[in-house]
Amino acid sequence: MTIPVFFALLFALADFSIAEIGNASGANAAREGARVAIINFANADQVGSSNNSRVVDAVNSRLSGLVEANPSVSVACLKANGTSATGYGCDPAKVKVGSDLVKVSVSWTQISSLGVISNKHRTDSAIMRIVGVATSGSQGGNAGCTLSNPAATPSTVNETGGKLDQAGSSPAITFSITVSSTIECGIPLITLPPESGLTGASSMVQNGNTTQFRFDYPPSSGSVTQSWTGGSKTAQIQEQAGTQTASIAFAVTAPTACTFGTVAPNPVQVSLKNKNSDAVKNNFTLDVKLPVNNQSACATPQVHTEGLTTSPIPSSSPAPMVWSGSKNAYVLTISSSSYDSPWHDGDVGTLVIAGPGGVTTSVPIKVQG
Repeated sequence: MTIPVFFALLFALADFSIAEIGNASGANAAREGARVAIINFANADQVGSSNNSRVVDAVNSRLSGLVEANPSVSVACLKANGTSATGYGCDPAKVKVGSDLVKVSVSWTQISSLGVISNKHRTDSAIMRIVGVATSGSQGGNAGCTLSNPAATPSTVNETGGKLDQAGSSPAITFSITVSSTIECGIPLITLPPESGLTGASSMVQNGNTTQFRFDYPPSSGSVTQSWTGGSKTAQIQEQAGTQTASIAFAVTAPTACTFGTVAPNPVQVSLKNKNSDAVKNNFTLDVKLPVNNQSACATPQVHTEGLTTSPIPSSSPAPMVWSGSKNAYVLTISSSSYDSPWHDGDVGTLVIAGPGGVTTSVPIKVQG
């Protein structure tokens, strides 16, 4: 007698435990359906529509094995107060994204897996705010939403090789916008020019609990194929429903091309001073100055000699010039102590200076005793 009673109590306890799990599953299923509906809200209240089927599938996946037959799932779009129907259902042309709500209700009969307790009918529901993107033809959106203070920081950014210049891990450019209300406007979306490598609109990120949103480019997650060119650009921002928009103008500057000025002195004169009547041994110091249009664009000019009997500064081992802030030019000091290959009296050749991007200049060089 004791053993049957013991097992009956054991089975009953197990059945009650499974029933409690089922209770939580019903609420979780309604929430799962609502999570799908807040994105796929368009006509989700219409039985048989693709979005309604998505919601039903999400609910069923949560209740699989716990229900008698199929649960009944209903979807409704509500006003922001959470109780009143919108009056236009889940019409994507009228739903106010970021303001209206969606309610998913699930009616189902829980199975008593061990048959100790009777099957129990339940109804669970979940309400969430719609955050999905309305269709391109949508006229929805709350007229109370306004966008202000659109900005790009910096407003001008350089590009190199088609990529916007970055300082370490910092973004090359940050776009920002202020919304009148996060409830009315939802999460703003930003669309950048095709050169950005981004397809379609991207969600902006809220700055803390403020009404300001930002978008850092390039994104820190994932890689994009950039193909920027110089010129004026525009970023488009819209609130979730697409009725309120703003634009942000910014500029991309192409790299500055290096150009050389006139070498001084011109021509370059090397005056030899013989030591001990040996024409091969000589003393001299000569400063060559090269003005350029942009220091960084022209970094770093390389110098070599051509056409001399011997080549004190051969093209295979050119001499780098250095920047002189006081002279606002690149300079090179040529001396017998630094470049001591024989300099021959009467030689005439060329001093060649080469810079980045194939820019070159040359000046005659004369050697005299």
